[in-house]
Amino acid sequence: MGAMTDAMLKWLEEDEESQIPEEEQRFRVKDDSGAEWCLKIIREAQAEIEKWETYYADRLDHETRKQQRRIDWMKHLLEEYFRTVPHDRLKTQENYKLPGGKLIHKFGGPKFDAKDPAFVTWLKENKLTDFVEVKETAKWGEFKKTLPKEENGQLRMVRTEDGALHLVTADGEILPGVKVTMEEDSFDVEVKKK
Repeated sequence: MGAMTDAMLKWLEEDEESQIPEEEQRFRVKDDSGAEWCLKIIREAQAEIEKWETYYADRLDHETRKQQRRIDWMKHLLEEYFRTVPHDRLKTQENYKLPGGKLIHKFGGPKFDAKDPAFVTWLKENKLTDFVEVKETAKWGEFKKTLPKEENGQLRMVRTEDGALHLVTADGEILPGVKVTMEEDSFDVEVKKK
């Protein structure tokens, strides 16, 4: 079975479009020894697959980290460049368009979570039910328009003794159940696909 084994292994190593040579097509398992040989080849092939999966997973992880460092460095360079060129200023971001993509500086600021039932309760107690949906969630987008704003256009907020930020009404009342968190400025790059 030595010549047959060598021929079979050679065929297995060829590309997937190769055809099984005629003499190998005629090979049949005739005894336990032949069956064991087939099992051995399958076991070796499965081990080879696992080895390559591990190898490529490790390579992918390594390459991902390596390429991410390159991307982060290029973004850093582009962010420095962005600061030196005139760019469009929109309400929530600034951007600079290039033929190959766009440089974007998104403004950070407060992020509001008005899903707490205490806010709905407050709206009801203050007869502001126009801002309460039937499913008992606040119509935050609409209600937010009625709140007082600072000169910079941001909603008026106060910081309590525990350091938490809270929205306030025109009367200075703290709105219960509306969480305020500050988001950091961020910078991103959009790359056009060729």
